[in-house]
Amino acid sequence: LIIQLKRFISPKNKIRGYISFPLSLDMAPYSSISGSLAYDLYGMIVHEGRYASVHHYYAYVSDPSSWYKLDDEDFCPVSEQEVLKQEVYILLYKRHIIIMETLPNYFCSASEENNNEERHTQGIIL
Repeated sequence: LIIQLKRFISPKNKIRGYISFPLSLDMAPYSSISGSLAYDLYGMIVHEGRYASVHHYYAYVSDPSSWYKLDDEDFCPVSEQEVLKQEVYILLYKRHIIIMETLPNYFCSASEENNNEERHTQGIIL
């Protein structure tokens, strides 16, 4: 899920100011799709400068346990608090996905082993 916040009125006018945003987002209340629509923030893009016509962008990205700032050739770890205080331009969210995996036969009971058509699955949330 990509959310772009309108930060520019014209090439010379940038909308500045902090906008709060969540690290986790549940879109289920706003959708007719049943099931989980949970998202986690994994990245964001920030525009630096007073004017829209000045083009310098940098990004923040996460792995499962840390956040990093990527600014041209610079790459450094940052705190979650630094991420949350940015005047963000674009938010990048990833959806929780349930992957169904087939379990090996030794997880099946003896009666089910004889029935090769029946398979067991297990959901894994990423």
